[in-house]
Amino acid sequence: MKLLKKILIILIPLCLFVNMVVFSNIENDYNEHNETFANKIDSEYHVIKLKDAIKYDDCILDARAVNIYYADENGIWIDFYGIDDNENSVDKWNMALVGYDGSIRYYNKNDDLLNGLFYDGIARVKIDDKYGYINESYNWVVPPIYNFATIFKDGMGFASKENNYGEIENFFFDNTGNVIFSTKGDFVKYHSSIATEYDKEENYEVFSNGYAEYNLNGKKYIIDKDLVPCQKNKIELPDSGELIGYDSKSSIKVYTFLSNQNDKFDKINAYMYGRDNELKYTNTFIIEHGTYYKNFRILDSGMVLFDGYLNENQNNTGFIELVSPDGQVIGSKELKQYIQGNNLYDKCFSYGENLLRLENVFYNRNLTEIGEILLYENSTDDESTVSEFIGGNNNIVCCFTGHTKLKQNNTVYYVGELNTIFVLNHKTVKLNNSPKFVNQDKIPQYENSNEIKIYLNNEQLKFDITPITEKDRTLVPMRAIFEALGAEVEWENETRTATATKNGITVSVTIDSNKMQKNGEDIELDVPARLVGDSRTLVPLRAISEAFGCQVEWDEELQRVDIYSN
Repeated sequence: MKLLKKILIILIPLCLFVNMVVFSNIENDYNEHNETFANKIDSEYHVIKLKDAIKYDDCILDARAVNIYYADENGIWIDFYGIDDNENSVDKWNMALVGYDGSIRYYNKNDDLLNGLFYDGIARVKIDDKYGYINESYNWVVPPIYNFATIFKDGMGFASKENNYGEIENFFFDNTGNVIFSTKGDFVKYHSSIATEYDKEENYEVFSNGYAEYNLNGKKYIIDKDLVPCQKNKIELPDSGELIGYDSKSSIKVYTFLSNQNDKFDKINAYMYGRDNELKYTNTFIIEHGTYYKNFRILDSGMVLFDGYLNENQNNTGFIELVSPDGQVIGSKELKQYIQGNNLYDKCFSYGENLLRLENVFYNRNLTEIGEILLYENSTDDESTVSEFIGGNNNIVCCFTGHTKLKQNNTVYYVGELNTIFVLNHKTVKLNNSPKFVNQDKIPQYENSNEIKIYLNNEQLKFDITPITEKDRTLVPMRAIFEALGAEVEWENETRTATATKNGITVSVTIDSNKMQKNGEDIELDVPARLVGDSRTLVPLRAISEAFGCQVEWDEELQRVDIYSN
């Protein structure tokens, strides 16, 4: 008996050691495969061992359930259930941001998840339910007066608010706070992965793969990152049965109509419309009964992947078809098994500009399989290994391995114990190993500036004399505003009268006179032109601009005047 104990004392550690060595070899083989595959698709491969991270703790380890569902250059958002950030057992979901160095920052579910992070040196912040932007010096770049704002990405931010007339005004800003484009109307807001999960508007985006769309006065417009709008045609839907499915992304729209059905199969007609709202592609598909809109996926690249059964007679054999934004079929593939229900809709994503991913398998545009990421099972006991994939965006792929555990009356919960997170990112994305968070205590109080800003067709006008207000009217330097409007100016010193001419319109304004002339007709002024100092003339901005056929708008909160010429 004593001999047996001695043998066991020797064998048990030896077996564990051998198991560790074997797993280490498997881990090395898999990582070598993944690194080689990453190079093949112009990507980088990273392994984050959470238990080895300096800042790792047990909060996620003890959770009942863990999901990862979003990633960008600053980190990976993990959703966990059953524990709070003080490690108290609770029946609710919470959030954590895992950095690429393995550090963890916790959020409450009701937090604005993307607030408090600097993107491109600018952070979106929220004060008293209003949004604005600050820079890394904690100066206000855009004041917190907007009802909605996106995070600052790709060199611009977007914010909107309601004006005094109940109209929605939208602004795009650069990193200095200058307005680079503005318009009224309703922008289409797209769900990010976080918004899909939490359905909070502050996590929405207005650009989808470089395109934004808005409605104004009953017309639809689309703009790209150059912010040049073009009007879109109205979509004329066909009379093709009951409309059962619709989706829009990257300004591509797909409609599906039910044409026939039975207990097992539904036959549908699919119509795809391009960015100009013209019909680009149509086809008929046989799909699983009741799945309806789930037989297509609009990818971030603007391509659309359709799937269906080959026909009603072949048992469960399917096919997929990839269609370009201009409606060309660029790839098709027969499948041994039809992709059922949510699998296509929830697990197929773009990757880069020319690849797509279905779970861990990557395909080119011709739907030829390129390869896959391999996951190793980090398991040395009887617990099951859990693996989960996530498409953080169309250039980052994340997945993790963990374990299931028995808890509470032998009920199985999927828990954290996240041994490893794998990250595959396209080389066009540079991961930030040290994300910069906003120090909430350093956010300054906002004091409304009294400086008036003047914009002509969204371009700010600069004056050597600051505009002034008198009786709620704005006065600006005379020669500067006339020349900005494209008018030729003459000055009559004896009568102290300025005359400007443009396109057959002649406007004359005299210092201290309550009237001005437009083509010889008198127009009453609320405020006359004023002489400042010895030689500078200020004229009423609205009256002058409207006399030349311009539209003038005033924003009290922004202390901003917008002039729109014809």
